[in-house]
Amino acid sequence: MLLLQAVLPYILYNGPKKDEDPTPLHLTVIGGTHVSKAPTLDYFTQVFVPTMKNLGYPEMTVVEKRKGWSTGPTIPGEIEVIIPSIPANTTIPGFTMQEQGEIIGYDVTFIVPEEARRSFRETLNIWFEDRAPGVDMEIVKDEDSGHITRFYLLIVAKTRNGYRIARDWIWDRKRGEVHKVASDMTRKVWGWVQEEVEHGGCVDHYLQDQLVIYQVLAEGESLVNAGSLGEGSLHTQTVRWVGSEVADVKWETVVDEDGDDEVKAMYRCKGVGLVSSTGEGWE
Repeated sequence: MLLLQAVLPYILYNGPKKDEDPTPLHLTVIGGTHVSKAPTLDYFTQVFVPTMKNLGYPEMTVVEKRKGWSTGPTIPGEIEVIIPSIPANTTIPGFTMQEQGEIIGYDVTFIVPEEARRSFRETLNIWFEDRAPGVDMEIVKDEDSGHITRFYLLIVAKTRNGYRIARDWIWDRKRGEVHKVASDMTRKVWGWVQEEVEHGGCVDHYLQDQLVIYQVLAEGESLVNAGSLGEGSLHTQTVRWVGSEVADVKWETVVDEDGDDEVKAMYRCKGVGLVSSTGEGWE
């Protein structure tokens, strides 16, 4: 998934041949889909892809052919990503992500051994009934992971303003009783999501760094509110620095003066307005 992140801006901005309609690129990616220290396939499809669509980019379609895990037998995953390019000689306008909005629902994904699926369903239903009464919770994916060591949980908080704030976890501890694993994973991932929401921003700290490059490439000003995450992770800071060095983009820190003790910083820049090229198309 890291490889896909790296090549995606180039694909999006490489326009069709002159006088031709945009032709989607069918990109096959082979590697890990559910591995540590990288975005998972489910985070990509449920958080990154809809966010990009909301920002004005062409909608991508992801077809999963095989998962690739960092736990259990090492078998590379495979996905096909259908990526439409931006129409030739056009730009994507700057965007503003400023007001989080209230949480109106949660989407939950779990991929676990077959014998653990019932425990996860029951644990999650009870957990959300107790801690988020009156807020919709939908289990959008409930799948067999195919191996006793493979447990994955993703919780996506959806806000009234259309933002998605999420955290996930690939189980990396010694396996115990399945009901305890279900309880531990639910408690941990729920806690992480609530921490992200309480920061007050429109993005979690993973999405924050993934959007920096698109702030740089957009036409006009873009602003992303990450709440009390402030300047973000080292990854985020590094991407901003690269944008400044390569594209001469200037970053402005906008401080939210709402009277709270925590400083809530939003980062704004005027993008370069990259124009989608009239390329050779995709054969």
